[in-house]
Order: sequence, then structure tokens, then C-alpha cells
Amino acid sequence: MIAYFGKVALFFSMSLSLYQSCPKSKNIVPSTWANSIFLASAFFLLEYCHIISDFSIINVYQYSSKVEPLFYKITGVWNNPPGALLLFTTILSFCSNLFALRPLSYHKIKCNILNLHGIIMTILLAIIFFAANPFIEIFPIPDNGKGLNPILQNIGLALHMPLLYIGLAGIVFTISCSLVTYRCYRNITIMEIYKKSFIWLAISWLFLTFGLVISCWYAYLVPNWLGILDLSKNIYLIIWLILTVLLLISSLKTKAVLLFGSGIICIILGMICIGAGQKQIYQEMKYNEIVKIGTKRITLESMSIAARDNFLFRQGDFSIHDKNNKEITHLYPEVRYYPIEQINTNNQSVYYRALSNSYIEMGKTTDDGKFIVKIYYRPMINLIWIGIALISIGYGSLLRNKTILTKI
Repeated sequence: MIAYFGKVALFFSMSLSLYQSCPKSKNIVPSTWANSIFLASAFFLLEYCHIISDFSIINVYQYSSKVEPLFYKITGVWNNPPGALLLFTTILSFCSNLFALRPLSYHKIKCNILNLHGIIMTILLAIIFFAANPFIEIFPIPDNGKGLNPILQNIGLALHMPLLYIGLAGIVFTISCSLVTYRCYRNITIMEIYKKSFIWLAISWLFLTFGLVISCWYAYLVPNWLGILDLSKNIYLIIWLILTVLLLISSLKTKAVLLFGSGIICIILGMICIGAGQKQIYQEMKYNEIVKIGTKRITLESMSIAARDNFLFRQGDFSIHDKNNKEITHLYPEVRYYPIEQINTNNQSVYYRALSNSYIEMGKTTDDGKFIVKIYYRPMINLIWIGIALISIGYGSLLRNKTILTKI
């Protein structure tokens, strides 16, 4: 029954988007609001099905399970292609709502922009309804689901996709508004359009930055996830770089340009230092065995096995000593096994320093009872995060600049 209501909500939303896309449609603003209500209803119905583990819906069966923690049942909705597209379309519809609430003196321009949004929404909803419908049912109903990919069961990775989608939706909205404005005002310049859309671009840049930072950070904690090297993340990175250049153009006559420039230099230096000075050791270790990396001595103290909600794990206890044999810290890398998904993951443990970090990752057990251990040392890696922080501070300084804000 829930699947039926979800399909109906998607159908009405698609119909309203088609009506909104017609140039001669009346009551276009109320139809935009109604469209968002139906679309949000469909999204929350899918969310509810994941929470209650309704395995009659194939989307829930493929990306959830009974033993999965509630948080990952909720975030699992958008960690799959149909749910991700539904979330993005829902966010885009709320961008249209925000614009529909703005009082514009030129009603024709407002209607033209909402018409274009209607075309975009119709295309996206047609793809969802006919090709990637998340409410398709399965029979007979299975007792349990296949579970969410364990690599996606991380709080940072679970939250980074909505941040990227908000940023991307803001960019799509800004481009559509700019195209309509340029079409209606042929005498307006590109720079004038850019100034009028600056706030939207800046907000989009902020969400993209947060999403990409979390994505990059997670790539270092889970080594078998490609992170920023993934194709989709590369697309977001390219978009982020373009927006950064646009913001840099706006800051040329302000103090923010120093922060932007310093941030970019720090990121480049960090990447160069990692490429030139990083060290890696692959070692089969037994208890109380010592491995040296630089001036540090790493010892495998113990190994423990335990279980949590939906996975079993083997955790190592590694002590780190300096050259004077003084204990610095302990690291606890894990090898996790998810019985339902039948997948192993390796979770690194990180020793954070001011500029450089050390990582320990555990692998399989050898036939003679030793443990495969990977140890990484990445010098100056924190220059990358310092660079991102400087660019973000420059962004905040740019928004506070009264001269620029008065021109928008």
C-alpha cells in the first residue's frame, strides 16, 4: 500500500511539473508549491519504508536489512541511484519554491524561470518514474534485505551526498535563472548576471566545499574506497574549482584574494610533499614484533575479536614509541566483516600531528598466524586542510565585504 501511494505521489509531481513547464500555464506559483509537497511526500514515504524494513519494496530489499542501525537505514535512502536522484529532485524543487516566494517586479521573468524549472523537473521525474522508480515491489516478500554497502556505513560519507546535492541544485537553479534573464534582457552583460547570481553561487560553493572535504577525509580512513578519485567526485571537484575561480575573480580588489591565493598554494604544497615524501611499509607482524618507520617504532601489542550491531570485527592494538623508547600513543585499526552483505572492510587508525599523519591498516591473517599490516606516513598532508580552511575564511571575508554586496 505504501508503494502505491509513493507511485501516486511521483505521478502527480510529474504531472504538475509538466503543467509548470507550459508557457501559458496559469497559477504557476501554486503548482510549484503543490509539486514540492507531492515530491517531499514520495521521499518521506520511501524513508519510512526503509525505517520499518518494508522488504516488499525492492529498493529497501537491496539497500537495507533488519539489523542495520537506524541511522544507516535513514541515510541508505540516498546512498543508491534511485533514492539519490529522488533526493536531488526534491532539493531542486525546494529551490524553485524559494524563488517562487520572492516578489519580483517582472512577473513574466518569474514565470519564464519557473517554466524552465518545470522542464528540468519533468525530465528528472520521468527518469525516476519510468526508469529508476524506487517504489517497485517484489514478490514473494523476502524475510531480510541485502543490506547497505558497508563502505557507505560511515557518518561522514552518509552526510556528504546531501551536501553535494544541495550545492549542485543551487548551481542548476542559478544557471537556469541566468539563462532566462539573459534571454529577456539582451542588453544585460555577463558580469551583471554574475553579480546578481553571486549569493546563490557562493552558497552552492559552501555546500560543495563541505561535501568534498568530508569525502576527502573519508578517503584516508577507508583505503578501499576511492574517494576523490571516484568519477562522480571528480565531476563535483571540477564544478568546485570553477566556482572557486569565479569567487577569486570577485575578490581581486579585496583582501580575500590573499587568503584564496594562500589556500591554493598550501593545497599544492601539501600534494607535492605527499607525493615526494610519503613512506609505506607492508609487513607480516606477530605479537610484540617491532617495525620502524622514520624515527618511530611501532609494536603490535595485542589483538581482540568482538561484535557490534551488524558486523564482527578484529581490532589490533599498536603502540607507537619515539627514538628514546617513550610511548607516544596507541592506534586501533580494525578489520570488519558484515555477515549479511558478506563483505570485509579495513578501517585505518590515524595518528594525527600538526602537519603530518601516520596510518595503520590491518589485512588478512597468514597461515603461520601472522597479521598483514600496512603502515603509511604522509608528510605535510595537513597543509591540504589548512589550504581549504584559508579558502573558506576568504569566502567568509568576501561575503562580509560591503562593497561587493552592495553591487549584487
